[in-house]
Amino acid sequence: VRLVPIAKRGVNYVSPTRTNIVSGKYPLSRYLYVYVNKHPDYPLSPIEAEFIRFMFSAQGQALVEKDGYVPITADFAAEELKKVGL
Repeated sequence: VRLVPIAKRGVNYVSPTRTNIVSGKYPLSRYLYVYVNKHPDYPLSPIEAEFIRFMFSAQGQALVEKDGYVPITADFAAEELKKVGL
């Protein structure tokens, strides 16, 4: 992987730092999504809920970072967990 600073003509370069990626200033970044086939009227199964909680936990995000990705913030994780009732 090669880190590439990016700039529009006449604008300062933006380096792919964690801060710039999380803030959205660095344009070549994107979220990775996990989709759950959950019926709206039923809760997640216990194993699904446990896995999703782990993914959004500090321990899960440490694994994300270890693999070279930028982890999500705790606030973002909390928002996403609410969406699936956790």
